[in-house]
Amino acid sequence: MGNTSKIKIECYITKKDFSAYNFYHTFIRTGIWYKYLLFMLFMLGLSILHFCTGSSSFGIMFLIFMVLPPAILFKNYLLENAAVCKAHQLGAEGRWFYTLELDAEGVLAYNKNEHAFYYWKDIWRIVSRSGYYFIYTAKAKAFILPPESIREQQEPVRRLMAAAAAQKNA
Repeated sequence: MGNTSKIKIECYITKKDFSAYNFYHTFIRTGIWYKYLLFMLFMLGLSILHFCTGSSSFGIMFLIFMVLPPAILFKNYLLENAAVCKAHQLGAEGRWFYTLELDAEGVLAYNKNEHAFYYWKDIWRIVSRSGYYFIYTAKAKAFILPPESIREQQEPVRRLMAAAAAQKNA
């Protein structure tokens, strides 16, 4: 990946940052929105067919199959998100979770309780989305790099992440 100096990032995570990660991880990465969309289109077709046959239960079928499943999914997502934010005492002001040191070899992550180094080849996935970077060390575990934490180092971080992703895909 070339000779890159260490980039030190103090990660202050806010409720907004965790919500961005959780939304990506819950809906986008898993593709559940796509599955719900296909299901809803299928049920809409059945509901329209049912309506065309003269049944008066079209409205009930529409409500049951088109509105309730996504509403329940989104409600559960919001409740889970709120519970995790409360458990980790996340608010708008942000709270320090960890420090990351990025270089050509990998990621050194540490806080007051843990200290771990991950080689880029061992990183499961690197995601760049809406100014955030999510460095997945496992399928459901990632380090969140909020845009506010990398503001002064945005270009070196972008180059390093691009090189790491290229190395990972090679």
